[in-house]
Amino acid sequence: MELISTTNELVRRYALLSFTALTCHLASPAYGQLPELSSPSTISANPTSAKFFGGATADDGISFGNAFAYDQLLDVYAEVQVEDTHVNTVGNLYLLIAIGETFFMRDELGAYYPWDLTLPNLLPTSPAKTLQSSEPLTIVEGLAFGPAGLSDATIAIYLAYDSGAAPEELYYSGSPLAFFIAAQDNEPISPADPESPQDGLAAIIALYKARDFETLILERYTELYKAENPDQITQLIASYQTNLATDSALNEVVELLESIDPDSVVLSTDPNPQSSETGQVASFTLGDQQYVLYLQNTGKWGFHI
Repeated sequence: MELISTTNELVRRYALLSFTALTCHLASPAYGQLPELSSPSTISANPTSAKFFGGATADDGISFGNAFAYDQLLDVYAEVQVEDTHVNTVGNLYLLIAIGETFFMRDELGAYYPWDLTLPNLLPTSPAKTLQSSEPLTIVEGLAFGPAGLSDATIAIYLAYDSGAAPEELYYSGSPLAFFIAAQDNEPISPADPESPQDGLAAIIALYKARDFETLILERYTELYKAENPDQITQLIASYQTNLATDSALNEVVELLESIDPDSVVLSTDPNPQSSETGQVASFTLGDQQYVLYLQNTGKWGFHI
């Protein structure tokens, strides 16, 4: 595999990051309790007691956020807590970064390579180490992502490890550490300035009417990060294109959504939101049912499937 060098804008920006300040190293940084990343998983689908933590902070670890300004200096920390039976065994730590549908893996020298989502090609960021019960990582310190080349985007960071005690098994954070970097001259998204639920509903209806199912899924489906590979996202978009190919099928969906009374919205808070969501929930009355939207870290309202 070659180091990131393509002219593709997405890859270019990550190449820039890998040569600037995005330097991950094992450390014991001083910070408060990191948020726990949900859905610890294994490739075998067996349950695991491993835990993964991560957070992005602009105030030296006093608090952790999910949306930041273009030029805000950030520290990003993570921690892997391995299963008890893996302590003092030899294993590897892995760090993956995703933006959109593209994944990158960090090697032990700090270089980032595109990852094709196949395990044989996965490179460790800390190879052949004796695993401790807690493995803290400082992913970045004092970096403004915007000036470094990445803005108006959500960064998703996944953690993983393996152990010689469980050959061919991989333990990973099913949900990523995710945070949004605003565009230049924009303020970070906050609960005070995202779009309204009514505007979100109107935007979703407009995407259906335009048959723009790609944007509908990529920008409004809040659980997109759960896709295991880009092909799953492509297949999901294709299923919308197929199922709503006829005018009658599409009109049925549009008419149903347009029957929603925008003023019927009731706001609530989800105590356990998806990693892509802020926890704000908007429920609209749809006949004797409800149509529910979830505020994303990007400031846009989205849906579950």
